[in-house]
This record gives sequence, C-alpha cells and structure tokens, in this order.
Amino acid sequence: PDSLFNTPYTEKTVYYPADNPTWTESAIQSFDPKFTFIPYYTSENGLFYTINKGKAEIVGCDESSPSLEIPSMIGNYPVCISANAFADNLQLTNVIIHESITEIGSGAFSECSRLRRITLPNNLKSINKHVFYICWSLRHLIIPESVKSINKYAFYSVLIHQLYFKGDIPDDTYNPHIETTVYY
Repeated sequence: PDSLFNTPYTEKTVYYPADNPTWTESAIQSFDPKFTFIPYYTSENGLFYTINKGKAEIVGCDESSPSLEIPSMIGNYPVCISANAFADNLQLTNVIIHESITEIGSGAFSECSRLRRITLPNNLKSINKHVFYICWSLRHLIIPESVKSINKYAFYSVLIHQLYFKGDIPDDTYNPHIETTVYY
C-alpha cells in the first residue's frame, strides 16, 4: 500500500491513511506482527492526526508547505503533538502553535533543518527531549513564562544565538552552547 510512513526512532508504529482502500485488514496482517498500524486522517490545513484518548494527536503533515499552523482544536477534539510528529521535514521553516497546547512530544521537530521560526504557546509546560534536535536554522527562540522544565537534550546539536525567557529559567535547563546569549 502507498502513503505509508513510519515514525522515526519508533519504527514499530506505522501510520496509514484511513481513507485509502488498499489498507484492508488482510493487507495489514501481511506485515510483521511486531508493527502497530494506526489509521490517520487529514485536517483541512494538511495536518495528519489520529484520535487518541479524546484528543486529535498530530502525527505529521503534508510536507509541501514551508509554514504550519497548529490549531487548538480539530473538529471537537483538543489537539496535542505526538513524538516525532514533524521529524525530518525539510520544507518546514515557520510554525505557529496555538495557545491551548501544553506539551510538545519528544523529537517533534527533530531534524527540521530549515526551521527558522517557531511561536511557542503561552501555556506550554515543558520542552521535551530532542524537540529541536538538529534544527540548524533556528537562531532565536522565546520561551514562555509557563515553561517549568526543559530537557537537557531539547536543543541538542542546535546553535541558538538568542534565547529569551519570559519568566525564570527552569532549574533543570540544559547548558546552552557558549555562543548562545540568554535573556530573562
């Protein structure tokens, strides 16, 4: 079947388009039983999502657009961003995340090497491991006051020139590169 994609780092989860008729029960069963197959849907703005525990969990996007806006809701479901959701997206340069989102999954933007600008929501509680791993074009970032935890590997292999904290710097914050200027 076509339109298949694996999530990086967890290659045992495979997402497939829910509306693709080639994805039948027998086609899925022909794969290695160690794999988990999860159908995804496509939102009006090109986000791929699943319904999980009453939330629209973003698992990817149409990679043809350099800009992405992640809404608070899809249909009647609040939105969350899964681990590795946009990993390896080489087109992505600008992201806006709406206010109700409180967590970004580990590795969500890892290896988005052209990502230059991301607007983090004011309700974000933490920045997880590898969220911005190898985001080489990300030079400036504003951390909302609501962020209380930043994993020490959140910005691994990223050279941020200016890091702005609207509130206090969390105690467990990673050590930025020597070239980073930190403002708070």
